[in-house]
Amino acid sequence: MLPSPPVGSPYGFTDEDWKAISQRKYQSGVLYAVLGYQFDSEYFDGALLRSNVKGMLDRAVKTYNSKLDTAQLTLNFRALSAGYGEHLFNEIARDIIGSYIAVFETSDMNPNVMLEMGVALTWGVKVLPIKLQGRPEPPSDISGQTWADYTDSAASFPDPDHERKLVRMIELAVQEKGPAPSSSGM
Repeated sequence: MLPSPPVGSPYGFTDEDWKAISQRKYQSGVLYAVLGYQFDSEYFDGALLRSNVKGMLDRAVKTYNSKLDTAQLTLNFRALSAGYGEHLFNEIARDIIGSYIAVFETSDMNPNVMLEMGVALTWGVKVLPIKLQGRPEPPSDISGQTWADYTDSAASFPDPDHERKLVRMIELAVQEKGPAPSSSGM
């Protein structure tokens, strides 16, 4: 007897959930990235954080594209949240599993953000924990992950190699993506 396929969410994924994930994973030329963060924080302004993280990823994709002689990569970025009509974790898990890069703001040590990061790590998504400079490091269970300190709601990152490291993360994500399956396979 074959083992059951893994679940994406403890609340059950449907065939439609897996189809949506597969379409993202094999859509050539698009880099899906998500941001998980605590909506209200004393450490950052949520709207600025979302904008700054998106800008950081946009710049890294532009740098990545400048090295290419072929088709250009586009960024599809969204902050994690849930819509109506399903368990909120299903949409969040679907977005995480369907992405190639997941950024998680860890300054608050928010349990939901840590759970979301665990989903990303379990499914092999490239994870970048970020935190306000001076805040404690992420918990020991994820301390093997490299993280980036930032200032001013992620407007700047003190590490002088931050952009180079982010471009390398994109390169690795694209390499792991591999070729798209033939149209008969979908």
